[in-house]
Amino acid sequence: GQRLRLPEFGTNLIKYIFDTNDDTTWESIKSEVIESVGRWANNITINNLQVVKNEDDESEIFVRIDYSVKQGNKIINDSVAVQI
Repeated sequence: GQRLRLPEFGTNLIKYIFDTNDDTTWESIKSEVIESVGRWANNITINNLQVVKNEDDESEIFVRIDYSVKQGNKIINDSVAVQI
């Protein structure tokens, strides 16, 4: 996504919208997410990132990210799954 006056903010996942739903594209998506998190959220560590296709609709994929957030001396572990 974009922010006003900060157009590079976020990821550029939209560029994969018409790519083949295969391992090569999935690796590119993983790299894009890891790079963006490293650039824009430096207090977050990605512990695991999985990309899988939707069994009901092969044009869709799901991305699950297991991550840790450092807040002072405290580390919070969580995960998020999104449909792309």
